This record gives sequence, C-alpha cells and structure tokens, in this order.
Amino acid sequence: MKLSIRHFFLLSLVILSAPILLFTQRLMTLPDPSEVSQTLHQLHVADQNGRFAGFNTPIKLASIMVGDWWRVRQVRRMVAANLLVTAADHANAARILQHGSQLSDFQLAHELSLTAHEMGDGSMLRHAALAEDRILVTQGLPQKFGSQFLCDAQTGWQLHPVDKQITDEERLAANVEPLDNMQAKMAQLNEATSSQCNFSAETM
Repeated sequence: MKLSIRHFFLLSLVILSAPILLFTQRLMTLPDPSEVSQTLHQLHVADQNGRFAGFNTPIKLASIMVGDWWRVRQVRRMVAANLLVTAADHANAARILQHGSQLSDFQLAHELSLTAHEMGDGSMLRHAALAEDRILVTQGLPQKFGSQFLCDAQTGWQLHPVDKQITDEERLAANVEPLDNMQAKMAQLNEATSSQCNFSAETM
C-alpha cells in the first residue's frame, strides 16, 4: 500500500513526537507513596553522577542543565503533594533543589534541609547554610558563610561578597569551615584550573 505525502507526514510526526510524549508523561507522573524514598534517592544519585561525569563539551553541560531542570520539577511536585516522609526524603529533595535556578528553589532547599536536620540528619545543618548563602547571593546580598563563588575572566575564581559581620564561630555552629579555609579553596581552584573559568564537578 502506498502512502500519500499527507499520510507520510502524519506518520512521521507521530513517530518523532512519541519520545516527547513519553517524556512529558513521565514528568507528570508522581511515584507511588511507597516508591518516593527510592525515587528521591535515584534522583540524587543521577544529580551527582551527572556532575562527576564532567562538563568538557557543550552537550554534556546542556545535559546537566536539562537534567537539573527535570529533577527539580519532579521534586517540587512531590513536595507539593506532601509525599516526603523520612529525613532522607527531605535531605535528598533539598540536595536536588540546591541545583535549581530560581530563588524559590533555594528557599525550599533551605526549608527542607532544616526539616531533615530536625528529623535527625546532622549533616543537613551545613546544607541549610549553603542554601541560605544561595538565597542571599540570588538576591544580590552578601553571603553569610562564604560557600558561593564565581569566576571572572580577569581575576579567576573568587568568593561572592561575604558579610563581614558573620564570625567563624557562627560558621562553625552551622558546620561550615572558617572563611580563611574557603579563601584557600579558591586559591587551590585557581591553581588547578590556571584561573580559567572551566566547568567541573568542583565548580558546579
């Protein structure tokens, strides 16, 4: 049987759009409550694996950015549906949201980090501090703990402006290193990258 040009076009359109439809369906489907913890763990593992795979090509960088967008959307939908139960659920969700792109992502990451800490995950107090720094930097304000940095083509890697009124004792209380340690990390990063603004697992 011969296909007309119109039928051939419609068939091609269906075939080409199938992956997009499947992706959209996957995006809109929430996991069963019994699978939430496993799903969040898998999303966090994918988040980390993508970064450690490297960013040496535009395609890999684009893949990370798309993956971040998808994972953040999934997490926000699970949070809105009140599916998070355990400390690990809140912690994994917070870690993923930390790689969001909007102020609201970092605000929710901060909230979930504190909840995970209150539920017994001591490591998430530090994560709450990192999220708070991202909130402040996104708002154009000096960060408190010195965890956020940027790269300038002329001067290399450096910390975003830091609130000088915050003491190292306050940083220690939040399980964050002294400011001098953070400055030393910038010097090490500039040495490792020859002060070039390269993307890597250490800089993303």
